[in-house]
Amino acid sequence: MGCLSFWRFVAAKKRYKPVLRKPRNLRQALGGPNNKLRVDMQGSYYSSIHYAYSNCRDTEAAHAQVMKILEKGIMDRTAAVLYFDGQQCVEKLETHQKRQNARAKAIDFAAAHVEAFMVRVTDGAHIRKHHFANVRKQLSKAFRWDVETRNSLVLFLRSHGWTVIQCETEADVRIASDIVEGDIVISGDSDLFVYERVTVIWRPQRGGGFLEYRKDAVLSGLGLGSAAQLTALGVVSTNDYNRSVYGLGCETNHKIIKALGAKGSDNEDKDVQTLVNEYLAHDHVVFKNKDSRTFNTSISVFVDFQQTPISADTLGHSDADGLGSRLMGIRERFKVAVGIFNELKEAQLTSKQIANSSLSIHPPHRHRSTQKFNRYRTIDRLPPHVGKDSVTTAIPRPRYSVKSRRKTVNHDRPRAMRRYAWKNWTKTPESNLEPIKESAPNPTEVDSETDIDNKPMASTNVKTTKNQPQKRCKKRSKKRPKKKPQKPPTPIKSMGKKQLWDALKWEHPQVSLDIGTIQANIRAATKNNVDVGNQMIVFLREVTGEANKTKRCAQRLIAL
Repeated sequence: MGCLSFWRFVAAKKRYKPVLRKPRNLRQALGGPNNKLRVDMQGSYYSSIHYAYSNCRDTEAAHAQVMKILEKGIMDRTAAVLYFDGQQCVEKLETHQKRQNARAKAIDFAAAHVEAFMVRVTDGAHIRKHHFANVRKQLSKAFRWDVETRNSLVLFLRSHGWTVIQCETEADVRIASDIVEGDIVISGDSDLFVYERVTVIWRPQRGGGFLEYRKDAVLSGLGLGSAAQLTALGVVSTNDYNRSVYGLGCETNHKIIKALGAKGSDNEDKDVQTLVNEYLAHDHVVFKNKDSRTFNTSISVFVDFQQTPISADTLGHSDADGLGSRLMGIRERFKVAVGIFNELKEAQLTSKQIANSSLSIHPPHRHRSTQKFNRYRTIDRLPPHVGKDSVTTAIPRPRYSVKSRRKTVNHDRPRAMRRYAWKNWTKTPESNLEPIKESAPNPTEVDSETDIDNKPMASTNVKTTKNQPQKRCKKRSKKRPKKKPQKPPTPIKSMGKKQLWDALKWEHPQVSLDIGTIQANIRAATKNNVDVGNQMIVFLREVTGEANKTKRCAQRLIAL
């Protein structure tokens, strides 16, 4: 796992953008001909190992699959050294126990899902996709790469020309102790980058290639002055060996360690132990550190490279073996349930085919696709005329459109509209509007004496409309709202703090001039002497920091 959220923290706020590397020649990427590419197998390719040993038919096929993945990513086996984890260490006991509990929980869920699957199969209930997915997901969580399979993979890779090192405990400590200047480490765990001796690390990606992290560029992006500060940041953050102080993540710890500085009063670089002690003495950490954490375990691992192999009784290997045997039984039961399901499915399919064939003795004659005639195609041939002769000739179809154009048709009016008729004005209406032309047809009243078929009909309740002149609509005058009487201004003596502040903002608005920041102006003024500019910037930062501390202390004093 490594340090919690460390990769995300490094890439956040544009601190550092890793470069994607897809090297064709590893010798050119390394520092020299004697340098090596040191690969943490569990930290780099655990997902591929998990897939290979969970889905391949046997162990040899899984070994070949893992070697194929290595050859695709590394390509040059002479330039790489593969490191495998050994026994579990005491310093990582809490993490091992947590993983074992999660594995036991996944096995319990898998057993429950397999039993539910078997009950549905025996009862003849419908099996859906999620019934398979539930079992396979829990079996995947319960996967454990046992020591025997790991040792057989080591022998397999050595027999094919790979340089493999079987570590005593964790591979991280062995890699950090063996690395020299110019070497490159391949690992997905961020805790390897915390070691001071590791300068370049390649993080494998799913689509191929590696993300390159260089320590000098990362330190520059984080604003840290030495590699010891980065190691101290990894020590006090949550990792595989201890948890951080409650409520203090990578962001807050980075601010505190950055403020401590990389050099002491004698202008010498601080070591990791000194930085951790100053971190624990910080006011904010003292207030949060309720558990009195000291981080001695992480310091012994990241600084002294010390790990103690765990004994067989400490972790309880009997429990692990019991979980393994139980997992094998669950897998066998799931295979039996899937076999019963496949047999029932084949039997249902066979009975369905027999039922469909028994419906009709003579199967229906179906035209082939070439015998179907599409009359809307532009070029097509008519189907052949089947006759008594064995040989039939196809009549070619003339090339013209099957559509025919017709003239416009005057349709009769709808039945409901036949009772209305257009009539001219009998008398010009007297109005101030423009005169209406008599030739223009206008609708009149309903002819109530005849019905639709020109037959006399009974009187209806439809009232006839009279010819009345149109009237202009009078525009309504919009009433303006009355102005409310303004209140007299509040006297200054009776104003509160917020009212005084608002009044000052109204009378004297703030205007900021675009003159740039102090740092930019200093760098522009000291182009010829960069060292002096950097010293001025550091001095101003220290002054502002002291002013901020003084303000905070004054606020706390007033609050008390």
